[in-house]
Amino acid sequence: MAAYWGRPEATADRFTDDGWFYIGDLVYLDNEGYLYIVDRKNDLVISGGENIFPFEVEEALSSHLHRQAEDAQPGRSSFTSSVLT
Repeated sequence: MAAYWGRPEATADRFTDDGWFYIGDLVYLDNEGYLYIVDRKNDLVISGGENIFPFEVEEALSSHLHRQAEDAQPGRSSFTSSVLT
């Protein structure tokens, strides 16, 4: 994805001049170099005209799988999920 179609303000807000895309995850880096994702700036993803909240995907995963942790992240054309068992 190189830009938001017809939305130059949104494109300018989310893309850097050198092509990086701000995904909205709020993170911190500890003294040992480990990166921790602690929250999301915006919990709404619009896919195919549908409003999707990642926590709903995570709740569905957690209710159907025996797991230690789950995570739902927007991918290029769909959500990707990781399940740690």
